[in-house]
Amino acid sequence: MNRDGLSGLPTAMSRPTAISDHVAGDGELMIELAIPVRCLCAAHHQPYSGHAHIGYLPDNGRIAAPCHMSELVERLCRTPRTQQSLTRKLADTIADFLRPAGAGVLVRAEHSCMNGHGPIVITQTWWGSLSGMAPARRELLRLAHGPWHAMDMNLADGLGEAPGRPGEGRGAG
Repeated sequence: MNRDGLSGLPTAMSRPTAISDHVAGDGELMIELAIPVRCLCAAHHQPYSGHAHIGYLPDNGRIAAPCHMSELVERLCRTPRTQQSLTRKLADTIADFLRPAGAGVLVRAEHSCMNGHGPIVITQTWWGSLSGMAPARRELLRLAHGPWHAMDMNLADGLGEAPGRPGEGRGAG
């Protein structure tokens, strides 16, 4: 796979240490928080930086090693892309390689395109079984936002989202 900065990723994600078939039980939400994001915005040609927060429900116990989630984010950030595109691409790639029952990706970043005092932008996507599980979404948002999580609880309760695979229904924060 040589598209969008993903060359070599299938090899990395398919290594025995990358995916384990016996560590997590089905129905246990796997959450990885504060994965650094540094990317060039394809729209404004200005950098944005922040963190990605990823949660997924393993299917048949398949999980990724934490270092490979960081590697995935780093590789996707090598190609200029909008934050919305990055969020969607992370979800698509997780779906392709891990085939979880559901997943949620949230990216919170500061954009430098606003004269040095860039806004904080939050993008998110929910799909599969996680799209219908408000408590799981709420937990990911609570952990990802820390003291700011209360302002985003309306998003976790279903505002602007629809179930489906990535690209079929996303809520934006």
